[in-house]
Parts: sequence; structure tokens; C-alpha cells
Amino acid sequence: MFVPEGASRSLRERVLALSPSARTEIYEFSEPDGRVQKVDPADAGNLESWLVSRREIESALSGARDSVARVQGIVPGTAEAIGARVPAGTKEATLCFRGLEFARWTKDGLLFGLGDAREPVSAATEPALERLIRQLDLHRSSLAEEVNHPIYRAAPERWLRAIVVCWICSG
Repeated sequence: MFVPEGASRSLRERVLALSPSARTEIYEFSEPDGRVQKVDPADAGNLESWLVSRREIESALSGARDSVARVQGIVPGTAEAIGARVPAGTKEATLCFRGLEFARWTKDGLLFGLGDAREPVSAATEPALERLIRQLDLHRSSLAEEVNHPIYRAAPERWLRAIVVCWICSG
């Protein structure tokens, strides 16, 4: 398998779950200079992770509580699809719509948008946030007709996690 340089980490973790009889080789390529480097699948160590104390997580979620409630109330019927979590190594909270991050609360305020395009929430930008939530509700649903839409296809593992967590909490 060939992947862009620096993009093999999650692939290496998944390859370790395959049967040992499945012979797999991973190569990272650098497009500018055409360099290809073989990557050892067993080199999937957990060196970049850390544990965040429960107190820090609860503090960040507590600080974001009002913003999360405000966003959950923008479009009726979507509150259960919007959840908050604290990414490792931060004191921020991300708001996710069925696993897809669309907003981030920081000590400086609430930002929203998909990908790297983020803008602050204000009275002037709230209609754009409402449109985004409506778009997420339309395309980020198991009943969506357009299953090739980028919003539907984004972050499938996080979407599955959101479904499992919702199912466990309701049971």
C-alpha cells in the first residue's frame, strides 16, 4: 500500500489487526521529490498519546456547557445528535454532529465550520451556523439519500462511535 508521507500511522494500526498470513507492505511517498520509503507496520507504537485527567476534561466541558446548550437549541430536533468532547492535550471542547467536528469552544469563544475554515459565532454569523447544522442534519443521517456526499462520508469511525455511545446511554 502506498500512502502520502506522514499518513501511514492509522494504516499501520489497522494492519496489525489483520491475519498474520496477510502479507502487507506499506510505503510512504513524498510527492515533491518522488521519494518512496518502506514503513514497518509493527512500528505503530503509542508514543504520541497521553491521558488527560478527568478533572481537566470536566473543567473544559463545564466551561463549554452554555455554548453547547446554545448550539444544541439552534435547530429543533438536533440536540441529541450534537455532543461535546475534549480532545487529548487540550483544554478545549469540540462539538460534533454524529461524530463529525463542526465547532470548537476555547477560552476565547466558540468557533464553527468544517475543516480548517473556522469563524467565530456571533449574532451576525449565527444564521451561517444554523445553515451548517441543517446541512449536517440532512447529510449526516443513516436515512440520507446522498451517501456519496462528503459530510456523509466524513469520519465514519467517529460516527460509529457516536452511535454506540448513544445506544449504550439509552439502554
